Amino acid sequence: MAPSKSSKIRVAVAVDLAAPAARVWDLMGGFNALPDWCPGVTTSRLEAGGRVRRLRAGKHVFVETMRAYDDRRMSYSYTMEEAGPEPVTNYYSTLRVSPRGRGSRVRWSAEFRPKGATAAEAKRVIRETFQMALASVKKRFG
Repeated sequence: MAPSKSSKIRVAVAVDLAAPAARVWDLMGGFNALPDWCPGVTTSRLEAGGRVRRLRAGKHVFVETMRAYDDRRMSYSYTMEEAGPEPVTNYYSTLRVSPRGRGSRVRWSAEFRPKGATAAEAKRVIRETFQMALASVKKRFG
């Protein structure tokens, strides 16, 4: 049975890295840094005083608004205003880097409602996007 319109889907993906959290945050922590570590994202342009990023991935455009940023706690949260081809709406996401032993853990989570797809399909698309991006970071930091 499909969830009701009000049901939110949650996805979280984490990866443990050999590098210290501060080093990982140096790469990932800039709101405009997605092209530096997320395969497929070719450009990011900041707007609205740095609170909005306009991303390009292939022929698709994504517009995201920063909702919270904490450099000390190494996390930021954002909403997606234009989702390109992603089958989601009401999207809210958090990226967090935290110390873990001698290394670190990156956790990327989101909650959203499906749009034009089943809940399972929307969840799969977002999970695979997160996994692909974090696999790239894992390859870089081990």
